[in-house]
Amino acid sequence: GLVGSEMCIRDSYKSLPARIQTLKSLKYKYYSVSCSHFLYFCRYYQNLLLNKIFNAMCGIVGYIGSKEAYPILIKGLKRLEYRGYDSAGVALIDGDLKLYKSYGKVADLEKYVEGKDLGGALGIAHTRWATHGEPNHVNAHPHFSENKRLAIIHNGIIENYASLREELIKRGHNFQSETDTEVLIHLIEDVKKEEKVDLVEAVRIALNM
Repeated sequence: GLVGSEMCIRDSYKSLPARIQTLKSLKYKYYSVSCSHFLYFCRYYQNLLLNKIFNAMCGIVGYIGSKEAYPILIKGLKRLEYRGYDSAGVALIDGDLKLYKSYGKVADLEKYVEGKDLGGALGIAHTRWATHGEPNHVNAHPHFSENKRLAIIHNGIIENYASLREELIKRGHNFQSETDTEVLIHLIEDVKKEEKVDLVEAVRIALNM
């Protein structure tokens, strides 16, 4: 999610005046901080902060087409490994919806799915940075809906997930993980069923609750 990144931004900007003051106090020939120095440090901090923001995000890959989705999704996840993550997973559709996930690296996921049905020309994949729930296999993305006909991957934080979870439990939903993401896919399923709307409209309504 972005909460940690926003804290990094605030802390880094707070430290910028102190660093400039340090430069001013140095008794070298470049005693004062010129405009060029200032612009240099602005660019430096901009790159630093953007790196912190994007490296703190989960990795999301999706594919729909005529080729087998799994190899493309795995290749995409490997390209996102530089961000860091604690678990990885994929969901594939080939008539049935199949979901595979693993704690650890993408290589661990590849080992886990050996011998399993990986067919399908439509799929989603995810590398996770833990926010709600500890890093483990159960909390890894993707997550199923209650009826296991929907799957979701997600990046960010759902602030009101706890109250939504409590209400959904009262309505008969059973949760496997500690994540806010699983709450969202159960909510989408519930809205779709109760409001008798299509999936797109159910997503829209759920995101505004």
